[in-house]
Amino acid sequence: MTKAFRAPPDPFPAQYSHTAKGNCLGSIIPDGSILFHDVEAPIKAGDIVTVWLREESFKSGSQIRTKILIALSSETITLAALNPPEQHVFPRKAFHAVHKVLAIKEPSGAIRDLRTTEACLDLFARALGQIGVPCA
Repeated sequence: MTKAFRAPPDPFPAQYSHTAKGNCLGSIIPDGSILFHDVEAPIKAGDIVTVWLREESFKSGSQIRTKILIALSSETITLAALNPPEQHVFPRKAFHAVHKVLAIKEPSGAIRDLRTTEACLDLFARALGQIGVPCA
């Protein structure tokens, strides 16, 4: 896979959307989903986030990636994918920006507002199923 870099918006709009490519988050974010972000929304462990990597911080693919935020410190950010299940710790300086995903519009047309408890529980159940943990 070749490296695909495009300059991030400067400044970022307050809200924006982009189309997800790939299936690293499996059924949580199906390929082709539209992700909606708010650059001012606070982020915390467990959130779905879109990260904008600096050009020097990635070797292939796109610098825009959507993952699960596992941990955040003053020095590092830990992100996870589900397909395959893996976690990676990055230095904070590797990122141009990290923004919370507030809603997902799936290719089927279904919209999930991640600001609601119901949608968050749905994502949690999907994530458990993706890694082989039954959810009652």
